[in-house]
Amino acid sequence: MKLFFLSTIILVSLSGFSQELKTKSKSSIGDNVIYFIKNKPVFKEELVAIKPEEIESVNVVKRDTLVNNIKYTGQIFVILKSPTKKE
Repeated sequence: MKLFFLSTIILVSLSGFSQELKTKSKSSIGDNVIYFIKNKPVFKEELVAIKPEEIESVNVVKRDTLVNNIKYTGQIFVILKSPTKKE
């Protein structure tokens, strides 16, 4: 009987302290955003290919916009460093 109570207490305490697994959910801003590099719209794959050292700044605009009759919930503008500019 003692073993049963001990096992029950251990199981209850372990489940109370265990971490909850979160499923990946699509974020509303990440899926329907338009990306701009040098003020030209680009695909996300082009943005990912840029090295972080090449980026001067990033500007995020969180508002609905229409581009080519497609509604986007946000805009991300990436400004690249000029090749002649020294740090």
